[in-house]
Amino acid sequence: MSRAGGLISLLCVGVGVWCNAGVAGAEVVDDKDSIRAFESLVVGTIARVSPAVVSIHAADGDGDGNGSGVVVSPDGEVWTVAHVAGPAGSAATVLFPGGGAAVA
Repeated sequence: MSRAGGLISLLCVGVGVWCNAGVAGAEVVDDKDSIRAFESLVVGTIARVSPAVVSIHAADGDGDGNGSGVVVSPDGEVWTVAHVAGPAGSAATVLFPGGGAAVA
């Protein structure tokens, strides 16, 4: 797993634990220091991961769509889900956080 993938997994697990705190039988954290530590973890994770998140604009015969993806390799490989990318052969433009763009 890439570093970005690991950080995204960590963020998802952390947010899942936080969101499930209200579920019956789940432990609710009310210690302010623990909450602040968790908040710091989430903010730090987002700061490290967000440069790898891209915006994707895809177009095919049925129309246009927008979504997001994640850069998973140093050479710029981007992963997204099929409903964002559209059918094989669809035109897609990837917009990077720094303002660059690439046609995929």
